[in-house]
Amino acid sequence: MKVLNVLLIEESIENVKLIKSELEQDEFIVNFDCVSTPSDFSSALTNKIWDIVICNISILNFSANAALKIINKMNIEIPFVVILNSNKLEQIGLTCIKEGANDYVIIDHLVRLTPIIQRELRKTQNRLREIMTSKQLKDQYLSMVSHKLHKPLNEIQGSIDILKSNEGDKKKLEETLDKMYMNSKLLAKLIKELLETT
Repeated sequence: MKVLNVLLIEESIENVKLIKSELEQDEFIVNFDCVSTPSDFSSALTNKIWDIVICNISILNFSANAALKIINKMNIEIPFVVILNSNKLEQIGLTCIKEGANDYVIIDHLVRLTPIIQRELRKTQNRLREIMTSKQLKDQYLSMVSHKLHKPLNEIQGSIDILKSNEGDKKKLEETLDKMYMNSKLLAKLIKELLETT
């Protein structure tokens, strides 16, 4: 069974029990923390890594929109599901989705909650994989660019050493200057390509 860390924005003890019961009868071992104020919410986000935030829109003085703003301000990427106390509030649920929530569930239809969480956890895992792949590709690219830049740079530095030790051999001087010129052009080309791809 998967351990699921749930940050719940809720005031109703009854709703907390319903949500916990619904999740635990499926495939999750649930770790809950329940908050009802912006300061407690911010503190909870800072002190622990959560798998999902579940927010009841009916809490006084702390809206779903306010919670989403806190998440955005803290630059945290986390699934956010809204709980509605009535199907008459579905329009509010749709508004919450427009503001950044991932989905909404009516408290009397909590059977939808587990599939929604499973879907959002899969999306999060896929995004993490994409980020890791992107980072690996970036590291490979930077390694290749570094190698390409160092080769002409080393050649130029070697040519400078030859010039410093040269004592009047005109032919050797011309060959060394030509080599420096070609390597400086190659270096300029590589830098231009690098700037165009970043």
